[in-house]
Amino acid sequence: MESEKQQFAKAIVKEAEEKAKAIIREAKQREKEEIKRKEQELKQWIEKELKSYREYLEESYKESIAAAKIEGRKRVSEEKEEKVKELINKLVERFEEFRKTSLYKAWIKDLLERALQELRATKSDVIVKVRKGDAKIVKSLGFKVEESLDEIGGVIVVKKDGKVAVNYSFSTLLENAVDVIRTLAHKELF
Repeated sequence: MESEKQQFAKAIVKEAEEKAKAIIREAKQREKEEIKRKEQELKQWIEKELKSYREYLEESYKESIAAAKIEGRKRVSEEKEEKVKELINKLVERFEEFRKTSLYKAWIKDLLERALQELRATKSDVIVKVRKGDAKIVKSLGFKVEESLDEIGGVIVVKKDGKVAVNYSFSTLLENAVDVIRTLAHKELF
């Protein structure tokens, strides 16, 4: 039979083995918990990063859409402005045709009357600047004429002292009406 020493040694070995197994079980349990914790941390990190990336993509998408809308509005605005310029060019062409009609003389007469009222002057108090082709019309209405206007039509009426003038040249009248023309064109065309 086994001696007491051998039994004692076996008991110590058995106890040591059980303690070792318990330590190993405990270590494996801690390892599993640590792995589970790390997996949970990794999962949370991945979810956080994915959420952040989704938000980034959504923001980028919104910015892209906003930029596209701005670019679209810009193009539409440019096209509208181009149409307005075309309309103004047509007005200039029509004015060239209008200048050849008998109504042009009546229009010049009306501009001169309005200028005299505005200046509170008489025909003898003013000099009328006109383009070369319009001098005959203005002279026939009894005004002193200066053929110095570099315009397609209209008049500039200046008091003889040179201090006050009324500019009814076609380009000035057109320039003053551009905003109105633009507004009307936008309403009618767009």
